[in-house]
Amino acid sequence: MDTARNTSTFAPSRRAVVGAGLTSATLAGLGLATAPAASAKTITTGGLTFTDGHGLTVLDAKRWDWESRLVYLRFSTQHVERWGGGGPGVNVLLPKGYDANPGKRYPVIYALHGGGSSNDFTDFHKGFGIVERTADLDAIVVMPDGGHGSFYIDARFSSGAVRNWESFQIKQLLPWIDSNLRTIPTRAARAALGISMGGYGALKYGARFPDTWASITAISAPSDTLFWPLQAYMAAAPAVVDGLNPGALLGMPNSNMALRREHDPQSNVEKYRGMQMNLYTGLGDINPVNGFTFDYNEDVVAPQTLYFANQLRSAGIERTYKVYANGGHNMATWGPALDESLPKVVAHLTKAS
Repeated sequence: MDTARNTSTFAPSRRAVVGAGLTSATLAGLGLATAPAASAKTITTGGLTFTDGHGLTVLDAKRWDWESRLVYLRFSTQHVERWGGGGPGVNVLLPKGYDANPGKRYPVIYALHGGGSSNDFTDFHKGFGIVERTADLDAIVVMPDGGHGSFYIDARFSSGAVRNWESFQIKQLLPWIDSNLRTIPTRAARAALGISMGGYGALKYGARFPDTWASITAISAPSDTLFWPLQAYMAAAPAVVDGLNPGALLGMPNSNMALRREHDPQSNVEKYRGMQMNLYTGLGDINPVNGFTFDYNEDVVAPQTLYFANQLRSAGIERTYKVYANGGHNMATWGPALDESLPKVVAHLTKAS
């Protein structure tokens, strides 16, 4: 076991790190009353036409909000079996003026949600105010389903349903978005951003696919997946909230260490060279009795984020590292972090034109 980076001695509770709300609640979706449309080569909604491709079948599509910025999509894919609605959902936020400027192309931010049995692709629009927070940003924001406890890892050791969230998002969704929307389909115009489990997903994607991203933003995110309590949690989470067997992602703790290191941000610092790196965490209220915060999730991710930020600095990799003293694993951290990072990311990416 690698003990050099055990930056917290507090073992996370069953709800820690992945996010609050590990209940028996089912996928909420968007509350659509109609069944998904039958598989078709194209679906048109609100002047947009979406076409099957890259292994994805478009089941449903709707322009959702009164400004027609929010687009709801539902897909069928071989990489995600037995998922609510027939397959993973994706929300897309278009910039203002998307329809009025048919020759204009835009950078893209992929926003990855956190974990928990009720968390899904609607989190950013229902809970995080993403529509309002991006009102003046000239970029497309893609918010995909990523499972409830997947950590955005393909479930290589699943004995049940196929749940390969990384393959769905990277191999299928990303090129599908570039084919169906007016993106700037280059690394310099693409960013990954996430909160909690989604923040880890953004970090992991940056390390595993460094030629894909110009900017990575991780908010309240774990970064040391060799930390034994986190290994144990990652083994249990798929069984608790996704209905898979324990160890479906990377195996049981202390196994498959080479594979774990491939998915461990702190083991892959050099892969982030040349990217914009934005790291945010909270501290919450310190408990004077034991020195920990009253927020068990942030007790784990805050010291890991500090250690990772220092790793980047020691390697000469530029990064933003910010701690919100009154924030925890909640909107007191996530709100201001989104307000700071979203315009910062768009300013770094290739400009819409």
